[in-house]
Amino acid sequence: MERKMLPVALLCILGIIGCAWAQEDVTSVLLVVGDDAVLNEGDQAILDRLETVFGFAVDLVNHETVDSTWAEGMAFVYVSSTVSSGTIADKMKNVPVPVIMIEPYAQDDMGMTLDTDSLRFYQAYFRDMLILDETHFLAAGLSGEVIVSDNLEIQSGQGVPNENGTIITEFVPWEEDNLVCNGTIYCYEKGALLADTTVAAERRYFGAWNDVGVAYLTEEGLKLWDASINWCLYKDKDSAVYSHIEQPKEFALAQNYPNPFNPSTNISFSLQQPSFVMLTVSDLRGRIVASLADGQLEAGEYYFTFDASGLASGVYIYTLSLDSQSISKKMTLLR
Repeated sequence: MERKMLPVALLCILGIIGCAWAQEDVTSVLLVVGDDAVLNEGDQAILDRLETVFGFAVDLVNHETVDSTWAEGMAFVYVSSTVSSGTIADKMKNVPVPVIMIEPYAQDDMGMTLDTDSLRFYQAYFRDMLILDETHFLAAGLSGEVIVSDNLEIQSGQGVPNENGTIITEFVPWEEDNLVCNGTIYCYEKGALLADTTVAAERRYFGAWNDVGVAYLTEEGLKLWDASINWCLYKDKDSAVYSHIEQPKEFALAQNYPNPFNPSTNISFSLQQPSFVMLTVSDLRGRIVASLADGQLEAGEYYFTFDASGLASGVYIYTLSLDSQSISKKMTLLR
């Protein structure tokens, strides 16, 4: 896809009251990370795939700021391994949406693992996985031993569910420098009795994609990773046929960077085909404060800089519209 760089013309329309602002409902997910200002390559890979492959609007929040109220209205919560287990603790344990837990040492706070002291609950290097339940949706149609990572330096966590959980994979043991690796990917259905005898408020998934691992997944690894997303969306209930490859979206809007920002931030989007496009910024009262794009654009990637000089601190909404569709995301100006 050809990359387009356009000069940015900012049109600040301050003091306009009553401007109409409408948007279609957008499926959003909550991505909890250790540092939402500086993402490592793994968290960036997660963010990019959620936005570009699945078309989600992603709310990015750090582990110190987040609490259970952030999960309200979300399709699911994704907890990265970059969070501190002591900080995230059980904040997401009882939220009424599915949770993907990647931080291994938060499994006990979530009530998911039986064995917090064994060697199955430590960080270990991995590459190969053995599919234990080939019939489960989370196996993504794979069987036998699969190579999930192309980087042997990637670490991963393990856990042990009770009899109500379903083990999907375990690591294939291998030895290098006297290190033997074991581990699992497992899940609990909504309503299952967890390892700590509490009831799962929604689907709960533990995955082995620790550290920066998502950035180094093979094709088979991505199938397993994508299956976890689709499982949290209950796509296993919608269709008997599973396809981990989503059809390309007509357009995609990325999260602005940096966020929070002062006084400027970058906004990018991509088009699969030529379209008439509008990119606007509004305050929470629906008043348009800037128009970044308004016209016909060719297919490609576009990048804009939004300069908020003269605007007050607070949350702003930027919206990409074309034809009868629109996507909106939130950003925060923090002076």
